[in-house]
Amino acid sequence: LIERIMGKKAQISVQSKRPGDQLRTCANVEKAGRILGYEPHTSLEEALTNQVEWYQNRIHGRVFFEI
Repeated sequence: LIERIMGKKAQISVQSKRPGDQLRTCANVEKAGRILGYEPHTSLEEALTNQVEWYQNRIHGRVFFEI
């Protein structure tokens, strides 16, 4: 998804695990929906696109490392 949004191929380098690394994640907003009535209004793709655009608009004139 990020590759598509950014229009470039990611350079992935798999490293060995380090102490304290997150071994597993399973984010889910279902419980927040049941208890709090929370309902997301932005898709993951739209949110990531907005985030990428935000960063790209702020790196003009700054040094940054390519991902």
